[in-house]
Parts: sequence; structure tokens; C-alpha cells
Amino acid sequence: MEVKSRSYIIGGALAVLMTMSGVYITLRMNAFMWASILTALMAMGIYKILKLEKDASVHEINIAQTAASTGGILAAGICFTIPAIYFLDPELFDTLISDPGSFLFKVFVLALVGGIMGVLFSAYLRKHMIIEENLPFVIGEATADTIMAGKRGGRKIKVLLSAFGFSAIFTTLRDGVSLSIGKLHFVFNGIIPDFKQFQFGVFKIEVPFIPMAFGAGYLIGYKIVSIWFLGCLFSYYLFQPLVHYLYNVPMEQMITYTLPLGVGAVIGGGVTLFVLRVIPSSIRTFKAMISAKVSKDELNPRLIPIFAVISIFIMSFILNLSIVASILAILGIWVITALAGRMTGEIGIDPMEVFAVIIVLFVKLAVSLGTMESIAIAAIAAVSVGVAGDLLFDLKAGHMLKTSPKSQAKAQILGVIIGSSVVGFSLLAILNAFTLGSPELYALQARSVSYMLGAIDVKIFLIGIIIGTAITLMKFPGMVFGVGIFIPLYLSVAFFIGGVVNYINRKKAEDETERLIASGLIGGEGVVGAILAIVKMLPLML
Repeated sequence: MEVKSRSYIIGGALAVLMTMSGVYITLRMNAFMWASILTALMAMGIYKILKLEKDASVHEINIAQTAASTGGILAAGICFTIPAIYFLDPELFDTLISDPGSFLFKVFVLALVGGIMGVLFSAYLRKHMIIEENLPFVIGEATADTIMAGKRGGRKIKVLLSAFGFSAIFTTLRDGVSLSIGKLHFVFNGIIPDFKQFQFGVFKIEVPFIPMAFGAGYLIGYKIVSIWFLGCLFSYYLFQPLVHYLYNVPMEQMITYTLPLGVGAVIGGGVTLFVLRVIPSSIRTFKAMISAKVSKDELNPRLIPIFAVISIFIMSFILNLSIVASILAILGIWVITALAGRMTGEIGIDPMEVFAVIIVLFVKLAVSLGTMESIAIAAIAAVSVGVAGDLLFDLKAGHMLKTSPKSQAKAQILGVIIGSSVVGFSLLAILNAFTLGSPELYALQARSVSYMLGAIDVKIFLIGIIIGTAITLMKFPGMVFGVGIFIPLYLSVAFFIGGVVNYINRKKAEDETERLIASGLIGGEGVVGAILAIVKMLPLML
């Protein structure tokens, strides 16, 4: 398979845009969705604008979108963690950003180390999770469908573009448009809410308006989404009312109870899964890695220990972490990446900030860490598991399209380098334009990280571990149930509705049309969300 250099150039240029929009979306909108489908659509659009679409293979587009999608998820990992310093120690945060040169260098190093680690670890997991276990990696499957539909044209591309157009218009009407450059000022406030809430006695129902979540729920499937929704129902209609009744806790403060419970369930389910399934398969894979010849299309897994040593050196001598803390962090990230990869493969969800905190708590069992050291480890871990999940999606698409995994890994490393170079500047720009912690820059995930590292309720956390372990031992995904406990109700409902539609459709012969509609819904909201974010970001960067 011949890979032309232009695919890397286009992917690198899109990685800059995705990094900028990723910073804005993460901090301003308190969420970030996987970008593989939207970067595939953006790459196809650029090839069309340059009049190269007829000459471009599906492999070229796959390579370009692989590099591009990295920027967004890398930005999310940094923004989920670095702003947490503000909530833990405002004076330390002010000192950190008062020296832009030092701040940019530290962010660059954290993102680069975490990003490359994520690429190497996910490349190592590819054979086991994508080929041997054939985990769905639904966003990857949808990305492959999108690329193929774009190349084939005809009815399939019309179906995809129709769903895309509907989702794009709907998202614009919901989120609005704001542009202010020089004398040009244009503001359109959205006319559609994210959700509509209905109250029935002590029960509330939130009806969501999120096309992306509907599409993702359909692709994930009703089985996994149902477990997620059960976790949500348990949280909202049993656990939260019980806490409110027993301790008179206001509902707006309930996150301080649901978060440790959900995180505990994720950890309990994850550790149980790791002991029962990941360790045995990892031992087999490691033995095969040592003895087997490396295919010319595979990234050499022997790069992992080499980069691990380099990372320990960087973390110890550049980031001022102790050698013990650096070694424990690397080992912990390797383990948690395997868990994150499985969760991503099964349900398409990768709670990066939760996994990052798990690593920090693990290191703290052996080494005392200050605020800066804790957040540095958390940032590397969050970027690593995020990039790993992103690449596994793209590798799944590449497996379906028969793209060289080695070329994809190279593209993702390019995206990591570019994203690491851009993310610090974008973060500084938005921090200078808005007040961190205000409604305009609420930074929900960073708040959650600061809470989990600051004063987590140990009793509820342990109850969560027991719940997650028990559910996993009953052969249900305890990690998925745990995520449902602390994810907002309206978002869970949106995913569930998509899963219900999938269930209704289950007896039909498999039809690519429904998958393309779901992909279009995800892509339309993703692309428009990124464009609106970049439009809002432009005056901050100028």
C-alpha cells in the first residue's frame, strides 16, 4: 500500500484546527466527543476542494483523519487535568501561567510524553483487541463506513450527507453562532435547548436533543447502552434520592456522592476484568511479542521499553518527579491503557480524567506527591489513555479498510507532535479571555479531577468498588455501569434512545443505511461543533 506524503500534510493541518477546537469545546462546553468521523469528513472535504478526491484512496483519507483526530483528544486530556491546579491551589496556578514560556514548555512535554506513550501502548493492543477479540470499536466501524460511502458515492453518500446536514443544521440552531473580529460582530443565540426537563412528583425526565449521542447509542448497541442506562437509573432514582433523604444533601451538590460511587464502580469492574481477562491475554501477547517476528506493517512493540526509559528520564529530570513515582506512573499507565482500550472497544467511552486520577492515587500509595506532581502524572495519563482510545478507533477503521497500521501509527505520532506544540498556546489564549471556574469556563472535568484528588469520600468510593466488582463477576460490564452513575441523565437518555432504535432494528438483516445515518448524525454535530468552536476561538488567537 503506497501512502502519499500529502495525506500526512493534510492530516497535520487538520490536527492544528482540531487541537484549537478541542481546547475550546472541552473547557467551554464541558465535553469532548471522538473526532474520527468528523476528521474523515473534513479530510474528504479538503481532498474535494483541492480536486484530488478521485485520485485519493481510502487509505490516504484514513491516514489523514488519523493524524487529525489526535489533536482534539490530546487537547481534551490536557484540559481535563491542567486547569485542576486552579481548583486545588489558585496561587500555584497563577504562578504557573505568569511565566508563559515555562508554562508552554511544561504543557508541551506532558502532552508529548503522554501522546507517544498512548500511540505505542495502543499499537501493542491492536492485534489482541481488534483482530483476535474483534471488539466493535463502534466509532472506528462508523469511520470506515463513512470513508467508503464517500468514495463510492451514489445513494450511500446521499444518505450519509442527508443525516449529516440535518445534524449540522440542528446543532447550529441549538448552539448558536458568535463571531467578533474587529468591527465585525455577529451573535445568534441558539433556539433549541440541550434537553427539556419534565418533573413527575419526585421523578424527573430529561428529554435530550443531541444527534451525536443518538447516533453513538445506535452504533454501540442496546446491550451495552442498557447496562449504562441501568447505572444511570440506579444513580438518579435510587441512590441520589436516598442520599437526599438520609443526609438532606441538596441535589445540586449530589456530584460529591455520585462521582466517588461511579469512580469506585469503574475501578472495581476494571480491576476485576484486568485480573480475569487482561493479565492472561497480556502474558500471552507479551510472550508472542518477544518471540515473534515483527511484520513490516506493524509498529515494532520493542519501542515500548525504550520509550518507557526515555519517559522515566523526562519525568524525573525535566518534570522533577522522583524516579520511583515515574516508574510507578509508567507501569500504571500501561495497565490502565489496557482497561481503557477494552472500555473504548466495548462501549466507545473512555473517561480519561477518571483513569488519570486512578494512576495518581496508585502512585500516592508509595510516594508522597504535591499538587504539581499529581497533576503532571494525571495529564500524562489522561493524554495517554485518550490517544490510545483514539488510535484504536482509527486502527479498527484501518483494519476494515486494509490500511497499514504502521502508517497510521506514524500519522498519530505526527498528530501528537503537532497537537503538543499547539495546545499550550490555545489553552493560554482561552485562559486569558475567560475566568476559569466561571459559568463561561466552568471546566467540569478539571473540577472533577480536583475533587477526586482533594477530598473523595472513601466509604462511598469503597461501596462503588464492591458494586463494580460484583457486577463484573456476574459477567456484566461493571465499568459501564459505573460510568452511568455519574454521567448526566440527559446524555445517558440520548445514548439509550439510540440503543433502543438499534434493538427495534435487531431482527432485520444488517443494513448499512442505518449505520450511515448514525454516522451522519455524529459527523454533523461533530463538524459543526468544531467549526463553531474555531470561529469563537479565532479572536482569542489573534
